[in-house]
Amino acid sequence: MAVKTFYLTLQGSNEGIDEYFARFETAEELVQPFDEDVIDTDELLKTEKVVNQKATEETVTQKYFAMCLVMNGNRNKYESLWNKLENDLLMEQDSYPTTLSAATQILTN
Repeated sequence: MAVKTFYLTLQGSNEGIDEYFARFETAEELVQPFDEDVIDTDELLKTEKVVNQKATEETVTQKYFAMCLVMNGNRNKYESLWNKLENDLLMEQDSYPTTLSAATQILTN
C-alpha cells in the first residue's frame, strides 16, 4: 500500500510546491522500508557507474526520488519542463535534478 501511495502522490492543480513536497516527502518516508519494491538500486547503480564512477546507492536513490518528484508535478505547470528534460536527454545531456532539494528548486523556478 505504501508503494502505491508513493506512486499516486501527484501534485494537484491548485497545490503549491510546498504542500506538494510535504505530501511527497511523507509518501517517500513511508516507502523507504520497502526500497527494493520501489526501485532496483543494484541495476540503477550499475548503469550510473558507467557515467559516474563516484555514484553510490544513496546518490542513485536520491536521483530516482528527485525524478519522481519532478515527473509527478502538475502536468499543466510542468509539461514544458518535462519536454526540455527529455530533449536534453536526446542531446545526451542529463539535466534531471539529482537530489530532492534540486528537484524542488527546478519546480520552483
